[in-house]
Amino acid sequence: MAISDLELNHDEDYRQLIKAVIETAVVDYTKLQHPLNRNKKYLNEGFLSAVEMFFDENYRFEAFTSIQSESPLTTKDMLSIMVNSTEVNMEKTRQYVIDESINYWWTKNFHDMKIPSKIIIYGKTWFIHNSQKQHIDYKKQHLYVPLKNNKADRIYFDLILQVILAEANLDISKEDFKTFHKIFYLFLKVNNAFSTK
Repeated sequence: MAISDLELNHDEDYRQLIKAVIETAVVDYTKLQHPLNRNKKYLNEGFLSAVEMFFDENYRFEAFTSIQSESPLTTKDMLSIMVNSTEVNMEKTRQYVIDESINYWWTKNFHDMKIPSKIIIYGKTWFIHNSQKQHIDYKKQHLYVPLKNNKADRIYFDLILQVILAEANLDISKEDFKTFHKIFYLFLKVNNAFSTK
């Protein structure tokens, strides 16, 4: 049920409070995706609350209630009060939250991954070398990675995925490869695949 116009009639302080709650939830959803950032019980609870707040239609705020019915407000109700409009689209809100997390993790560089000197891909041993320029030598099975570059981990996985696709005889467009690489890299990064802890 859509929130009524009467419910939208709140003072600016109340709207700012709601805005702070929503913005905090977006930050929690984003930054607490990485398991090392949820190393305390309250942080894990904050992350799960943020997930529920944006992605569970049944989520209700116990501390924020309706003026008319005194029942707990939904996330959509809270957003409506915040922007002073009943025209809130939850699908767009969810996509915004997802996009914020993707942008955050894609631009955040941290060096917790040690690139090995050799790897095995489909039964073949590949050797990794430091180089100013990234390159794949398919004949000698050598990968050349600028190891001192702050994006060395991305470059490393870019090269590995190229080799894997070549071994599988899969040919995809450059644009599809770029998307696949980004999704794969973020999957590894946010799920703590690089940690040595």
